[in-house]
Amino acid sequence: MAGKKPPKLTLVKGQEKGKDRPLTAKQSSFCESIVGINEDEPLTIVDAYRKHYSTENMSLNAQYVESSRLFNHPMISLRIEQLRTEQEKRNIARNQSRKERVIFNLESLAYDKTNTGHTRVKSLELLGRMAGVDLFRDNHVIEDNRNAQDIKAELEKKLKSLLS
Repeated sequence: MAGKKPPKLTLVKGQEKGKDRPLTAKQSSFCESIVGINEDEPLTIVDAYRKHYSTENMSLNAQYVESSRLFNHPMISLRIEQLRTEQEKRNIARNQSRKERVIFNLESLAYDKTNTGHTRVKSLELLGRMAGVDLFRDNHVIEDNRNAQDIKAELEKKLKSLLS
């Protein structure tokens, strides 16, 4: 036994070790379904698992356990977080683009002399009401220079007059 060398093991071509291995197609689809990519709305963890894995011979409890185990896998959690971040960036860019189009169109309406006066004024009003401009927002500031003792005395006086 002392003379035997341990067998030389080599990695089979195309396979990577451990955490560096890319996600399988099912795992990627599972992540996308949870985030809501190619879906009407994001799926629950167990629904995404049922969609992408064979669950016919699994009990309901086993489906919950396995879907949770898959969801909590470090590579899966990381991919879901990446997809959510990418989706949030796309949403911010899309909303900014929409806001810019609305502003552009309102400005076009406001400064086009062929439009009616009402259309032009309404366009300017809407531009003025936009977040960040707030030209037509009333800010009410109430200042009260009384201290706590004065307010307490005034309240006690009012209570006495109401109770007597």
